[in-house]
Amino acid sequence: NSLRRALLSSIEGAAVTKMKIENVNHEFSTIPGVLESALEIMLNVKKLRFKMIGKEPQKAFLEVKGEGEIKGKDLQLPAQLELVNKDCHIATLTSKNAKLKMEIVVEKGIGYLPREERLREEKEVGVILVDAIFTPVKRVALNIEKMRVEKRTDFERLILEVETDGTISPKDAFLKACDILVSHFSNLKEIHEEKEKR
Repeated sequence: NSLRRALLSSIEGAAVTKMKIENVNHEFSTIPGVLESALEIMLNVKKLRFKMIGKEPQKAFLEVKGEGEIKGKDLQLPAQLELVNKDCHIATLTSKNAKLKMEIVVEKGIGYLPREERLREEKEVGVILVDAIFTPVKRVALNIEKMRVEKRTDFERLILEVETDGTISPKDAFLKACDILVSHFSNLKEIHEEKEKR
């Protein structure tokens, strides 16, 4: 159970934390020539999954003109960012004169960061805050099966299924979660040993 919790809530990932669309002041705006509202675009952008080098927030840009579908692969990314799900739908332009220009900010973090926690911090007009889901692990399942070893039938086997968003392999996620747990338990052991010395 501790391992499952560490996998789902303690592994660092990168997510979109804010966005800005040209001529849009808030997420309830509609955009001429764009099928989706700013809110729908925000929900689509939230699904983008990035690998990120370094700790500093990074900006990605988008500028598309003319009719057609806009996908993640249309983003202009800095060298520190790699988009894993390039076919992720962002928006649809409905006419040849339509245009969508926006920028997004990608940051590293752990777990989940709701936009409400940052509303007071953000003062810039037109910036739309995004609920950031940093965790790269989507699902963890634990199953225990009975197994036989030679003539003995009282053994059990633990099967761990880990599904990620593609920014980290299940094996690496498992190893990171193990490191986190070892670190936590080592700290507890040190505290206990310090008390014993007194």
